[in-house]
Amino acid sequence: ALALRYFGEQPGDDRLVFVNFGGDVTSQHCAEPLLAPPEGCDWQPIWSSEDPRYGGPGMLAFDPKAWVAPAHAALVLKSVRTRG
Repeated sequence: ALALRYFGEQPGDDRLVFVNFGGDVTSQHCAEPLLAPPEGCDWQPIWSSEDPRYGGPGMLAFDPKAWVAPAHAALVLKSVRTRG
């Protein structure tokens, strides 16, 4: 897998591009600070190569605390402020 992180100037401006070249990857199993959202934020998908427009089956339900990067797919996530 490959992760590219853009750190924005404000919380909510961060982006994460995650490209998975192998089998399914769950963020819970990745002890990588690069994948952690900014404090007070969660990740929200904004693009997926699994979208039916590209011949994919559609994206799985997204859990920001334990998201899944499907096998041989790419995701683009943005940080969004959580309530509370």
